[in-house]
Amino acid sequence: ILARQTLQTAFERLKVDLRLSTPLDEILLQAVSPDEVVLATGSLPDMPLLKGLFQTGMQLCTAVEILEEKAVAGRRVIVWGGNQAGLILADHLAGQDREVTVLNRRGHFAEDMSANDRFYLRERLKRQQVTLIKEVKVQTFLKDGVRFRTAGRSHTLEGFDTVVLADTFVSLRDCANPVKQLGLRVHFIGDAKQPRHLMYAISEAEELGRSL
Repeated sequence: ILARQTLQTAFERLKVDLRLSTPLDEILLQAVSPDEVVLATGSLPDMPLLKGLFQTGMQLCTAVEILEEKAVAGRRVIVWGGNQAGLILADHLAGQDREVTVLNRRGHFAEDMSANDRFYLRERLKRQQVTLIKEVKVQTFLKDGVRFRTAGRSHTLEGFDTVVLADTFVSLRDCANPVKQLGLRVHFIGDAKQPRHLMYAISEAEELGRSL
């Protein structure tokens, strides 16, 4: 709340025209008549093509839906994705006394985090008894779990009620279409440019702001 108030005060001082819940369309662009357009529209979790995922009896939702409280996870949760988003989500759910298992198709966890941040997050997940499994190759999702292979062996998890997708993210760029149709110059920053760590997004936003 304090950060939002600080930004609002800065916008007022700098006479920034702030418009919330406003669609970016041709009418707005013609009214504002910008010289440059910066899009920071973010990204959303990608929907993986995994056998049985869309036939499972478990609740299926994304990390964004959970964190925005648009969906509520059950008591036993499978998180698909061992990146920063997946581990932060696991930490969030475990803090709510949920049993969490993270399945990671890669060989390392949270490679997109700094080593220091990753260490302390992993330590917290250990204390919360979050199960982390890497190099996972899903064979099929089941009614209440998943069958997969790792380290040359087949494993089955059962008795789960929720699957949360947090593995790969795709940039949201559709709103650039009306901008390009008017021949305006477009800059993408943050996850709209490429889904990755927040520090990169902040850094390139500052760099772009100074260059305009």
